[in-house]
Amino acid sequence: MFSPRGTAGRWIVVARCVAAVGAAGLAIPAVASAGTIAVTSNADSGAGSLRAALAAAGSGDTITIPAMTITLTSGALPVTKGITIEGSGARATTVSGNNSSGVFDVQAPGVTIENLTITKGHTVGDGGGVFTNSGLTLSHVAIVDNTAALGGGRGRHTFCVSAVVKVTVTLSCVNE
Repeated sequence: MFSPRGTAGRWIVVARCVAAVGAAGLAIPAVASAGTIAVTSNADSGAGSLRAALAAAGSGDTITIPAMTITLTSGALPVTKGITIEGSGARATTVSGNNSSGVFDVQAPGVTIENLTITKGHTVGDGGGVFTNSGLTLSHVAIVDNTAALGGGRGRHTFCVSAVVKVTVTLSCVNE
């Protein structure tokens, strides 16, 4: 059995060894792995929110959203890394732009959105529900009741792609 004092001393030695290795210029490899971030709040921002999860996510991570409706109050959600956003089903998980902003602004390649409803997005530009210039995969997603002033020459634009990029839509509903 070790005393707390002995244990503390042991940790100091380990910390000094690691610091010495770093100071010597030797690389300590980082282990990178995709993680899962769970949304726990339907608030637009703050701890546990989808907006906070998007800010914290790294490339390859998955953000899971339980059955809830998230109503945005501070603008579209920027998606800036190649992540997966996974709801609990299009009838159970809804992200709403509150008829005052777009919903998702996808700015990175490798994004997948699945198992949720995107609704009530509104912009004076393109892509009321989803705007992307980076490509996107949608699976089991309902994109309904979104509006945008620009894009394609029509008055209602649920979904807008601003460049020649690949968008894959699987078992989803896009309805203006």
